[in-house]
Amino acid sequence: MRNAIFLLAILLGSSPSGFKQAAISQSPTNDHRHVDSPRIVAKFARTGQTATIPLTTLFTPEEDGLYRLSAYFVMESNISANSDWVFQFIWTDHGGSANSVATLAANQNAAPPSSFQQTVIAFNARAGAPVSYVVEPSTNPPQNATYDLYFTVEKLE
Repeated sequence: MRNAIFLLAILLGSSPSGFKQAAISQSPTNDHRHVDSPRIVAKFARTGQTATIPLTTLFTPEEDGLYRLSAYFVMESNISANSDWVFQFIWTDHGGSANSVATLAANQNAAPPSSFQQTVIAFNARAGAPVSYVVEPSTNPPQNATYDLYFTVEKLE
């Protein structure tokens, strides 16, 4: 019993910083420590969509930085054979390349409720270069196919 109380006292007296998983940094303006959290820079939901979404700018970064996209794309209805809705996420990176593209596709191989795609993408964006998306059919336009698209973009650093 005495050992259990001793162990509990050690655990309760331990520094809480040993249990934190978030990044901790020193504030440049004072000696207090603070936790850095990602900041949401774009958040969007398009529901009940039945047509192409043309190239749309989500945001234009004011400074270079590392960002994270979390996206979820789901079909609300069955989709015709040999057709796909494709979500493309487009940004300009620091390597000087024109664009990079990540694709989510919902196609005829799955029917609701199992016809969804999801992804998390880390990307390094250039200041002043738009970050955009588009939804288009990859082959034949799906007929009577409804989809939803949800995403959030966070600035990590």
